[in-house]
Formats: sequence, C-alpha cells, structure tokens
Amino acid sequence: MNDLSDPGISQQALAGHLGVLPSRMVLLLDGLEQKRLVERISSPDDRRNYALHLTPRGQQQGLTPGVHPGYRQLGGMQ
Repeated sequence: MNDLSDPGISQQALAGHLGVLPSRMVLLLDGLEQKRLVERISSPDDRRNYALHLTPRGQQQGLTPGVHPGYRQLGGMQ
C-alpha cells in the first residue's frame, strides 16, 4: 500500500488512500511543504502530476507509518 513512507505516491492517490477530498489534500500538503516535511517533485511519467516525497526533516518526525497524529487525539487509532 502506498503512503508517504513509500516515495513517489501522487497527491491524488494519497487523497484516495486517506479518504480526503483532493482539494483538501492540496491544502494539507501545502502546509507540510511550507514546514519542509514533504516535497512535490514533477512526475517523470506525467508532468501534470507530482510525486510526493518526505524530506530528511519529514523522515525525522518519528510518526507511526499510516497513522496521522490527529487520529490518535480523536481516539480513532491507538
């Protein structure tokens, strides 16, 4: 299963995986990119799409793969 721990996933695929509207995913990724946790790299297969990659700073965050910290706070995942 692709997620940000699997480099190169597209924004659209990640939105689908997380069940987030694509327009909302753009806003979430904008915030992560501003914090230099994620970078968008033009897809070599389709220049209309971006491949998402964690930056070295993003890899140091110590997050459990597949679990967003907000879900833990809401009690959705432990």
